[in-house]
Amino acid sequence: MIFYWGIRAQFPELDLHNILFSGDYRQEFTHLFDHKTLFNDPTVYLNITSKESPAMLRLAAKIGL
Repeated sequence: MIFYWGIRAQFPELDLHNILFSGDYRQEFTHLFDHKTLFNDPTVYLNITSKESPAMLRLAAKIGL
């Protein structure tokens, strides 16, 4: 599942690439592969493009994100 969100806030504690791991990785994979369902504590990947490209930050501000 992919979401693209524009957020005005800045997060200095996060980097360009961020992975927030599930508290129960084994159970997450059991849900995904055996039950074909999403786990209630998923592993999440965050990419903050403005950390790499200040131009992306300016573009987002220009279009009102």
